[in-house]
Amino acid sequence: MKTTRVVLAALAVLALSAISLSNVSAQQYQRHALIEEGTGNWCQWCPWGAFTIDSMTKYMGDNLVAISWHGPGGYQEPMYIKAGDTIASLEGASGFPWASVGRRPAESGAYTSYPNPWSDLAMNDAAELPVVDFRLVNAAYNAGTHSVDFDVDVTPLSPSEMPTEDTATYVTVSAITED
Repeated sequence: MKTTRVVLAALAVLALSAISLSNVSAQQYQRHALIEEGTGNWCQWCPWGAFTIDSMTKYMGDNLVAISWHGPGGYQEPMYIKAGDTIASLEGASGFPWASVGRRPAESGAYTSYPNPWSDLAMNDAAELPVVDFRLVNAAYNAGTHSVDFDVDVTPLSPSEMPTEDTATYVTVSAITED
């Protein structure tokens, strides 16, 4: 296990899909889908993106983790976070609003109906059985440095079904959000 230091500055750590269940089979594990949306108060199409995210949250409930990144820089966006520009670039966003489901390349555009391609991908992701369970353990907040130290405990749910290094790329994503 590797210890990771994250500067919080009054933020809380949200571990995606980090449900701690002991002795649970893959069939009993509740899967979460991740959707990251690029939006802005300046954008005339972004309310449709918000409609989609709100519809997905209402329909999928706890099976969906939705994060909205406001930007881009230079638009006097009151909720602008510099990390939003980095995520938009990483995801290959080409316009607003955009959304990335499960860290796939972003899809830009506004959907005026539900369900739509964003929700379809998220529902498919939530239906897939996970290969591993991961939990944040040994978390300790340091008030002097405003940081948290923690370990990540990764447990294969079915070792025989684990992809090998030859067939898979492993990526762990964590997000820091407001409490």
